[in-house]
Amino acid sequence: MLGYRVEQPLDIPDEAFAADGIATIVVTGYSTGGIWIMSALAPQMPTAKFGSFRTDTAPGKPDLAVEAAEDWMSKECDRLGLNLAHSANQNHTYPTDEAPFFAAIMFLVVRQM
Repeated sequence: MLGYRVEQPLDIPDEAFAADGIATIVVTGYSTGGIWIMSALAPQMPTAKFGSFRTDTAPGKPDLAVEAAEDWMSKECDRLGLNLAHSANQNHTYPTDEAPFFAAIMFLVVRQM
């Protein structure tokens, strides 16, 4: 697995959770110099960054960035006492010429009631 360094620990605000206790979080990012810069966002709060990390060098390997995001989110949710209910790789949504430089994965995060 691709190594990474946490830049900002995950912190999901209450406003990101729906009334049913579920938050949709997208971890998305880009590659610069082969290093992936990844940030956690909520679609309904696109200007708020909830956490971030950067990976070791892996130019043109967006699926490795997504795998790192899965590991990071799993560890961060455990730390916060949240359940990671579902994930879906979104790399297929980028045009072919942009795909090597962008990565995204969507998560459903559930508060433990």
